[in-house]
Amino acid sequence: MNNNNNNINNNNQEAMDKMSDEATATVSSSGLNPYTDPSVASVLQCVTAESNAFAPYDDKIHLYHFATSLCSQVTRLVLEEKQLPYESHHVTIVAGVHEQYEPDYVRLNRRCVVPTLVTPTGKVTTDTTNIMFYLESKEFTSSSVGIKNSTSSDMHNSIHLMPPTSNPKEQALVKQFVALGDGVACEVLTFGTIPGAPPLPSPYRHLVKGTHEQAAKELRQLIDVHKDDNYLRDSYQGKLDLILINQDMMEQPLKLKAVMDATHAAMEQLNQQLVNGPFSTTPNNQGWLCSDHQYTLADCQWAVVLYRFKFRNIADLFYASQYPAIVAYTERLWARPAFQKAVVKWEQKHVVVPYLIRSKLRKRFQQHNNNNNKSSLVVMAASAVVVVAALWQLGRHRQSGR
Repeated sequence: MNNNNNNINNNNQEAMDKMSDEATATVSSSGLNPYTDPSVASVLQCVTAESNAFAPYDDKIHLYHFATSLCSQVTRLVLEEKQLPYESHHVTIVAGVHEQYEPDYVRLNRRCVVPTLVTPTGKVTTDTTNIMFYLESKEFTSSSVGIKNSTSSDMHNSIHLMPPTSNPKEQALVKQFVALGDGVACEVLTFGTIPGAPPLPSPYRHLVKGTHEQAAKELRQLIDVHKDDNYLRDSYQGKLDLILINQDMMEQPLKLKAVMDATHAAMEQLNQQLVNGPFSTTPNNQGWLCSDHQYTLADCQWAVVLYRFKFRNIADLFYASQYPAIVAYTERLWARPAFQKAVVKWEQKHVVVPYLIRSKLRKRFQQHNNNNNKSSLVVMAASAVVVVAALWQLGRHRQSGR
């Protein structure tokens, strides 16, 4: 009996090793990560714990984020799982508002994206995956980053989302499956026209209509306005190049097919890891994606990626109708209190439209003050009507449960 069990364990381990290698190979060879494109890579590199004169400097962690941004959701989830309190700065990034392009924010994060994490000592870290691993690193300790709250300090020291260094196999698995999840082209899958999938839910579809075209137009204007500021000009140019790459992937049928093929391959690898790994082989449902007892950063990553598939109505297309293990995995992931607080409640209570109303009206008021003419008032009033109508439509959408 023991020999049989050993054989089963050895077979499972071999399958897990093979899956780890395949996960890494898929992400590195897919060519679907636009940040690796030479035109943007040199300008939009992420930073880790970098001093920044434009960052707040106090006794708090600061998070610049957007309610329904996938990358923001992952970062909020990690912070909630580690029970680290933070000061919230909501940055509206849709429907022609694009607060992430404002010069003050770009000087904080030249990638022109959310999230951005700032430590209490004013050190800036960008890029979601980079933030995740930074929060688990030795460099991020309560004393080194200036957290003065003793309760937060104790919690950080006791809650870990990475296996210990004494378990290099699990550590490697976490890194590989974080990379696999991060490599899923969620922006293309969210905004692109996916064959066999319904469009975005109607309220969101109206809010994001023409988002990439509007962003490209605004960035070209900003490049011209700030042509004498090398930092801002190069940041805006790098972001524009990135948007055009993503837009090309959404509009070119062969590139969109490559995205879908890579996504199917990632789902297959995820399913094999769940079936052969600790999630299925550990007794009493104690196992997770990469560990037989520990919820990790890889689980945070996939909790949000799979939730995005559900939101986008493409879960059946990519996993729900084929892989029961992934469905069971999502049920456990989404039931966690931290996920409910960081993702679901943010989506429900901090809906996009109120922020959109505030941001659009603020912009229109600024334009009115600059132009001081009646046409600006007309445009401002029309914008208010549009966003209020979108809010009403969103309410109908939620009541109908669609």
